Amino acid sequence: ASLSPGLLLAPLSHGPLLSHFGVNMGLLLLVGWLVEDNLDSRSFVLFSMFTAYASIYLHIGYSAITSGTAAIAGFSGAVYAFPLTLLCVRLREIRISEIGLSGTMGLLLTISIPIFMLDLVGPLIASPISGSKVAHATGYLFGWAYGLILLKGH
Repeated sequence: ASLSPGLLLAPLSHGPLLSHFGVNMGLLLLVGWLVEDNLDSRSFVLFSMFTAYASIYLHIGYSAITSGTAAIAGFSGAVYAFPLTLLCVRLREIRISEIGLSGTMGLLLTISIPIFMLDLVGPLIASPISGSKVAHATGYLFGWAYGLILLKGH
């Protein structure tokens, strides 16, 4: 048995061109090049592919279990991982005690904005969250994990 083109090309599958694909590619250009600049290109590509595919497959599995459908989210999981990875990479370069109040507020915003954008607080209390939020949250968590690994390894 072989993988279908749908599963192989899943990171490129999106809804409306400008509202979903355009936003993902815009965020990739905005943040992705900064992440790649701080990693080597090979690590960046492998991390991007791993995060994109892992979040999509978790999204598909979750959607199939909760709704009986197998929707695909696209590249969003990887895009949500980039800011947190970049944050940790940048933290390697500074001492926490030197960032001050404005730096601390910036860190808290970087950490909290995706949580509110994902609307994870309400659905965690209520019924199942949507499959796309699973993909986004997976990317967010992978971004943290990889960033913390990079931070600790420095």
